[in-house]
Amino acid sequence: MVSDAAPPSPTYADIGHAVRVLDGVPAKRPRDLMNAIFEQAGSSPRSIDWSDPDRWIDERLAGDLRKLARKVWEESGKTLNPRYLYGHYAFINRLKLSCASSWPCGRRGAAVWRTRRTEAEFAEMRTDGPKL
Repeated sequence: MVSDAAPPSPTYADIGHAVRVLDGVPAKRPRDLMNAIFEQAGSSPRSIDWSDPDRWIDERLAGDLRKLARKVWEESGKTLNPRYLYGHYAFINRLKLSCASSWPCGRRGAAVWRTRRTEAEFAEMRTDGPKL
């Protein structure tokens, strides 16, 4: 299957995975990873199958970017495909859950996002406020 269709918007649980996985990673590294992937997606004469990160990470990335992509994929329990990290990245930055030097260092990120939560728990937080 060859597809470049973006997945639906990330869930709150996925955002939590991203915050935990990227904790302490220099903020520039996720941008470098996304740029490297976007360049490959745009420069290929045919569509690339991004559905199997276990395969494409090693085929398409090298060095630190390969390590970071592998970290995102494996430490998220193979739920965050690095090809589609932009939605998570934008959400984290929009809510200021990170800072310029590393991910995430915002106080808002520490209390809520570093704790593993289910979608039901996030839904309850939206209606009742966070239970920290």
